[in-house]
Amino acid sequence: MELDEGEMIGMKFGIIGLSETILINKEEKIIYKHLGPLTKKVINNEIRPFLQ
Repeated sequence: MELDEGEMIGMKFGIIGLSETILINKEEKIIYKHLGPLTKKVINNEIRPFLQ
């Protein structure tokens, strides 16, 4: 997992909003996008399956 502290990844993928979470695979393809704040439910039900 990477943090986009310099906002370079966000610019590369056209992400301009705050509270936007994306998962990018090794081929640099967006495999998941979530707009808005993350909740435990979103993390457990939507994001965790991509991380296993």
